[in-house]
Amino acid sequence: GVDPRLVERAQGKLDAVIDQRREAEAQLEEAQDKPQSSIDLDSLQKAIEAARTAGVAAALVDAVEAGWARGSSNRQKAEDNLASVLEAPSPALKLNLLECNIQLARAAGVAPQVCDAAQERWEQVTTERHAAATHLQTFRRMLSQRRSYHKWYANDRAALIQLQARERMHARLRRFRTTLAAVVRIQKNARRERIRPMLMEVIEAAQMLKVGNVFIKFSQSGPPHDRWV
Repeated sequence: GVDPRLVERAQGKLDAVIDQRREAEAQLEEAQDKPQSSIDLDSLQKAIEAARTAGVAAALVDAVEAGWARGSSNRQKAEDNLASVLEAPSPALKLNLLECNIQLARAAGVAPQVCDAAQERWEQVTTERHAAATHLQTFRRMLSQRRSYHKWYANDRAALIQLQARERMHARLRRFRTTLAAVVRIQKNARRERIRPMLMEVIEAAQMLKVGNVFIKFSQSGPPHDRWV
């Protein structure tokens, strides 16, 4: 003999509790199926509290809460590691390590703005290092060209000095040959001038032999003398 209206209200409350519990279970199961990078930990924590209040099975709630704790810990660790890497100055920043930490942070669900800022820092440092490497390569090429030019200039200058020395030597040889030829001519002329008086004497003696007898007397001292007989 229970009042039907009381039963109806009780049944309505029961149905509402069951619906609330089913909704909470569905939210927890949906959260379990999502990848960690897309889970909203604050919303998940509220869903866990709502599930406990709705009387969802403790095993399911505990499993989801354990996953939430792991996800929260991994996300915090990834965020801390990313911040630690970003503290390094640009020259000492390890790009490979930063890139790995960015990927881990995105996978752990770290705030997108934090990951995007780290990505911009990575791109900036990469661009700066690429520009520095290009500038260094250009400087090395210029230095190599300058060394090649200096080497070529030194070799060419040495060859020029050697050629000039050879030309000076040839000029000296030419002057020496010219001087030697002049000396030889002078010596020939001198010998010719010395021989000419002797030839004249011989010619005169020959003429004298044609016209008369000549007695030639040689003394032990002094030059010889001739006398008409």
